[in-house]
Amino acid sequence: AFCPPEVENNPVLQILQYHVFPRAGMVTIRRPAKFGGDREFSVYEDLERAYAAGEIHPLDLKTAAGDHLIDILAPVHDYVCNG
Repeated sequence: AFCPPEVENNPVLQILQYHVFPRAGMVTIRRPAKFGGDREFSVYEDLERAYAAGEIHPLDLKTAAGDHLIDILAPVHDYVCNG
């Protein structure tokens, strides 16, 4: 997915705002210690501010969105695969 540096019309931020936060209640950005280590956000606006300030790399944001979507969709996957 394209992840522009802006927050306006950013599809990755929209996925996090409308799908991940309402279901998971928080978002974890996992990254190596040399890049600041993991960060957890329990409020979407805090995540958006950190991204806009350049504190979160677009690749880290995309990875977090993907990881959280996998977690959210795991029950659907199990149901489809195991009936």
